[in-house]
Amino acid sequence: MKTFLFVCATLLSTHLAAQNMRYFEVAVRLDPNGGFDWRDSSFVVAASDPLLLADIDAELALPVSERFKLIYGTLVGGNGGFNHNGNFWFNWHLVPDQWGLNDLTIELCDGLPYSHVELDTSYWIGTVGSFCPWIAYLKREVNQPVATHNPRNTKGVDFSISPNPAQTETFFTWEMPETGEASLTIADREGKMELKMYLGTVLQGPFTKQLSTTALTPGVYVAMLEVNGKRRSNLFVVAR
Repeated sequence: MKTFLFVCATLLSTHLAAQNMRYFEVAVRLDPNGGFDWRDSSFVVAASDPLLLADIDAELALPVSERFKLIYGTLVGGNGGFNHNGNFWFNWHLVPDQWGLNDLTIELCDGLPYSHVELDTSYWIGTVGSFCPWIAYLKREVNQPVATHNPRNTKGVDFSISPNPAQTETFFTWEMPETGEASLTIADREGKMELKMYLGTVLQGPFTKQLSTTALTPGVYVAMLEVNGKRRSNLFVVAR
C-alpha cells in the first residue's frame, strides 16, 4: 500500500508540475558583426516555482534595455522537451526550477548555448555543471509548451508502455510507420541516461520491446523512442 501511495503521489506531483510549468525564451546579445553561429542567439528555460516565477515576471516587466539579471542554472543532458532555438533542438537544458536570476555569477559558467555548451556538452555537464551566459537576458514567455512543436517528434506513432507502474518488467509498444532504424533511451527525470537500446532495422508494423526494470531504482523515468531520426517520449514509473 505504501508503494502504491508513493507512486500515486509521484504521478500527481508530476502532473501538477506539468500543468503549472511556464516556458521562457532567453536571448543572447550577440554582436551582429561578430560572425556568431545563429544557434547561439537563444535557448528556452522552464519554471513552475512561484517565487522564481515572480522574479521572472518582474524582469519581463522591465524594458529590454534594462533586463540585466543573469540566468544561472544547473545543466543536464537532453533538451527536456522544450530547449530549442527555432528548428534546432539542443542536447542539454537547465533543470526547471533549478535556475534563477542573479546580479553576479562566476566566470567559469559563462559561455554560448551552441558554440560552447552544445559542442562540448560532456565537459559542461560533467565538469562545469552549470550555465550562466553573461550576455543573455529574458526575452519573452513562450505561451505553449514547445515540446508539442518539436519537429523531430514522431507523428502518427502510438507509443505505449505497459504495465505502468512497472515492478519487474514493462513492455514498450508502437507501430512503425515504415521500415527503419529504431532505438529506445531510458533516462531519469533530470536527464541522466540509464540505458540505451539500439534496435537496429525494424520492419513496418507493430513492434514490442520488453525491458527488465529490476536494475532501475524506483522512481519516474522518461522513455525516449527514436524512429528514423524522429523522437517521441513517455513517462513511466518503476515501483517495488
